[in-house]
Amino acid sequence: RGVVKVADFGLALSTLPGRVVSTVRRPQGDAYYSSPEMLMGFKPDARSDLFSLGLVMLELATGKNLLYAADGVPEEVKAALSRSKRARVERAIRRAEKADCPEEVETMIWRAATYTPEDLDALTQTLPQALKVALCKLLARSRAERFQTAGEVADALRGWLGASFGAKEAAEELETIAEEGVDRLAELDVPRRKTARSA
Repeated sequence: RGVVKVADFGLALSTLPGRVVSTVRRPQGDAYYSSPEMLMGFKPDARSDLFSLGLVMLELATGKNLLYAADGVPEEVKAALSRSKRARVERAIRRAEKADCPEEVETMIWRAATYTPEDLDALTQTLPQALKVALCKLLARSRAERFQTAGEVADALRGWLGASFGAKEAAEELETIAEEGVDRLAELDVPRRKTARSA
């Protein structure tokens, strides 16, 4: 019915009394949805979560993940980093190795340290301009260049979707899609399963 539900907090960080904090800093959860600061071993904040949201939105809209590099990161791109940035990346890779992260995390760390605004433009080129702008801002490497609050993200997306699109409209859209699906199954001669609603 158009209501967003957030789930899967199995790896959520907690400061509750009695929690044993790991001494090894490592990417938490699925590294493909981690922010650059998380992958590099810096302390994450709310803007890190907004980056992760941007990664999910990018994948939903394009089927692509910013941190996925099928052929790895080219050596000339790595070499273009400053000495201090390269040392930071190498420390992050050593931390990930000590924490027994999967091998592909090394490539993700390199990618997080080297992707450019041009890479973001290429990934979002087929999207509507307002969505592209919002995604590029969500996925900026620098936290200072990102949206600073979830409210800012919501305002930007509301501006793109239009103020008239809310829970009622989302529910109507989903109902229409479901009806179209039923009609399509009928055309294909697929028997309709009984549900509590249709019984």
